[in-house]
Amino acid sequence: MTALRTMSRTGDPETSKDAAVSMEEAAATHTGKILAKLREVYPYALTPEELGDATGLGHVPVQRRLATLRRFGLIHRPGGRRKNKSGRSAMIWQAVIEVEGPRQAALNFGTGE
Repeated sequence: MTALRTMSRTGDPETSKDAAVSMEEAAATHTGKILAKLREVYPYALTPEELGDATGLGHVPVQRRLATLRRFGLIHRPGGRRKNKSGRSAMIWQAVIEVEGPRQAALNFGTGE
């Protein structure tokens, strides 16, 4: 997964680029856990905090990975919000289960297929 290295800016110090590379495996693992949990609870949708609790990752790492999963069309926001522990309203996220065409390979991400 070299996408993280390309996410660093040209002017970033080499240490920042090295840090991005060192996080590749963790990012893939986090993304896989999040997607697996959303598929497991489908059609139910979860907030980032609920996902963090369910996966053991915490809400901050979950929040960072949601954009990637959404960009690949693997999750979406079905609408609606739910209050989290602090009482604030949070968006809910749901797995996309059926996809046709070239995105089907991306849908298998995290499943070992």
